[in-house]
Amino acid sequence: MQSGPMKNTLCDDFILQAIKCWHWLRLSKLTRMNILEESITDFNLLELQYKHPTEIKTQKYSRVRENVVGADWEWWFTSGGYWLGLRVQAKKLDERSMTYPEVDSTDKRGRRQIDVLIREALASTPKRIPMYVFYNCWDKKAFRPRWKCLSYRQNYEMLGCGISHAAPILQIVNRNSKSIRDVSRHMYPWSCLLCCRGFSPSNVLPERIRDFIFRAYDTTEVMDFPEDAFITQKPPRYVYSIAEGILIPEEQWEEVPVNLVTVVSAVSPVIATYHIPLTS
Repeated sequence: MQSGPMKNTLCDDFILQAIKCWHWLRLSKLTRMNILEESITDFNLLELQYKHPTEIKTQKYSRVRENVVGADWEWWFTSGGYWLGLRVQAKKLDERSMTYPEVDSTDKRGRRQIDVLIREALASTPKRIPMYVFYNCWDKKAFRPRWKCLSYRQNYEMLGCGISHAAPILQIVNRNSKSIRDVSRHMYPWSCLLCCRGFSPSNVLPERIRDFIFRAYDTTEVMDFPEDAFITQKPPRYVYSIAEGILIPEEQWEEVPVNLVTVVSAVSPVIATYHIPLTS
């Protein structure tokens, strides 16, 4: 008897979701229907959880409240009893100007979002790593940035969801730039968090992600901490609840610093199981 088709790994679906995000933005341009960053984030995390309900758990606070930590969501990764937390801010590319117009945005108090993101992430207990996710689509014939991923051949659509540590983005913003030409020098496919073997041989997911971030970026200017400072065996209480599928009551969201939290548990193989098609 033949078995059914092999289920995609987390790595497979992070790659395919980024490609899907690229096409959403292409359709948005063709139809002139603007897609908000928040909506893109919601649908990305929704689809990933639907495909991996035992490995990915997301909860979102239903009310609107002020963003005081500069992040759109927290990402927690766990395996082997270890945890790693990321504070994430999402920005969408404006293809007409080839910039991220909101990357230097300020809050109601006049504080730059990027400064708050970095400061609050590193001041948290346990410490979180400040990251950016960039939602992208552009004319691949007009702009061909250097491909930085060490595990997969060039496919720019994998940058439909690109990532960068916040440190180089801070330097870019401080130079009064918002250009993708500058940002792309530091941008990897977001699947590198889970998939990349070019920076770490570890099979423990939090360690592999931590190693990727520390090896891929010169983070010393904003992360004057030992690498192990970001790995913990005691995440916040709300992270445990979400990982176990326990719904957080609205009155308890006051202890959660962001309005959206996703927990990724590596309970099955992560690395890709099949060839991802190349379209660039």
